[in-house]
Amino acid sequence: MRSESLQLRRAAIAYLFASTVNVERRDSMEFYDAVTSEGVDVPEMQQLPRELVLLNRRAQDHAVEIRVGALELQTPPGIEVQPPFRLLVAEQGLARPLKFFIEAADAVYGAFGKVWKSRQGPLQLVEVSMVGTFSADSQGGAAGFIRDSALMGANPIRRQLGREFNQFGFKMSSGAYLADPPEGGIPLRGAHLDINVESNPADPNRVVVQLTAKWQRLQIPVDAVQLPAEIRNALSGRNFIELNTEPLEPHEYIQPVYEYFETQVARFMEHPGR
Repeated sequence: MRSESLQLRRAAIAYLFASTVNVERRDSMEFYDAVTSEGVDVPEMQQLPRELVLLNRRAQDHAVEIRVGALELQTPPGIEVQPPFRLLVAEQGLARPLKFFIEAADAVYGAFGKVWKSRQGPLQLVEVSMVGTFSADSQGGAAGFIRDSALMGANPIRRQLGREFNQFGFKMSSGAYLADPPEGGIPLRGAHLDINVESNPADPNRVVVQLTAKWQRLQIPVDAVQLPAEIRNALSGRNFIELNTEPLEPHEYIQPVYEYFETQVARFMEHPGR
């Protein structure tokens, strides 16, 4: 597999805030005008009961989606959870360089701040998700590449599981690093990472990789962290340290995630079993 064969298929960024905001028609029109005045092309507007949706679905296999409003969460019966207030910017089927998505996300975030910043509430989470594909050069296509490079190979699978399998995948997760370890710097520090790798029968010669980075608001007990005396004294008796409390602009999240995708994830995908 060639790392330079990466093709980005989807990019998205979401901000979640702890707040209850009614997305009213007047606010929606102000937001729409602010977004389109920045050159973001979203001709379709849907005012739902608890959410505003802006869409561009003019081109086949390409869509731009912007959502503002309550994110309904699935919870067990009898448990009620206040839905967070969400801003989502996503593009499916990217045909242009990623910089155009980043510019659009920055413009949308700026328009969101003009309308709802005073009501958005404390930040809970920022999530960046990207889906890309890599060309699989092996004889068995994407499924064969994952089976033979990252898993145990066809014969051991057949011997231990008693049958043939034709689609494969795996997932890796890494918790948030709050500081660099002795051996060196950590990419995307402060973020939880999930990487999903799978074959897709609809495109049998390309491996699908989804990278998700989540910056969640964290509250760490002071006693659980080794701090220099001067920093501990500066905390003025506080019992907790809070991280990821202030949202950054979209480009400050999206660009480093993409750089991690096209370098370290891409190099890993050349030889995932080594």
